[in-house]
Amino acid sequence: MARRYISYAKDFTSNQQELDDIAIAVTRLSAMVLMNAMKGKVDVNPNIVTTISGMKAANSQHSVVVSGGLYPGITTDAVAVLYAEGLHAKKLINVSKVSYIHETSDIEKSKPLKRLSYDKLIEIATRYDSRNAGSNFIFDLVGCALAKRSGIEIYFTNDDISELKKVIEGKEHNGSIVGGA
Repeated sequence: MARRYISYAKDFTSNQQELDDIAIAVTRLSAMVLMNAMKGKVDVNPNIVTTISGMKAANSQHSVVVSGGLYPGITTDAVAVLYAEGLHAKKLINVSKVSYIHETSDIEKSKPLKRLSYDKLIEIATRYDSRNAGSNFIFDLVGCALAKRSGIEIYFTNDDISELKKVIEGKEHNGSIVGGA
């Protein structure tokens, strides 16, 4: 949704910070929808978190905390890692349209990578992370570097709920794992 709004806004501005601000607002709106969908079903924080200290405080009181983007130039990948660092998490799950990281952007011709090092992820991210608002790539370079410095394992999977459940339960899943043993 954020990419769609960035695309609309590019008719009026090319300023990357303005485009990032639009994307952040859209991710927070999406977070609000998700938060409201969970109300009454799980112990979800009643407000969208917009700071790392807010995440820590909300996490100490609720089992589910929802957020969107935080800062211009920083994708939600990096935001997720910043939150994981702040909460001393050791694992992060990245759910997207694809399960595996591939060596190249042509996933039809490229072998999926089941397990890879932080340095390999950083190498791949360096090729594709343009830092432009709304650009699409597997995981942003800032998030990769932050995960490496804190030793946070990143589990990649698609949006199949059964695969997500496997990751949460620590079972073998269809997707890539970065870091760890």
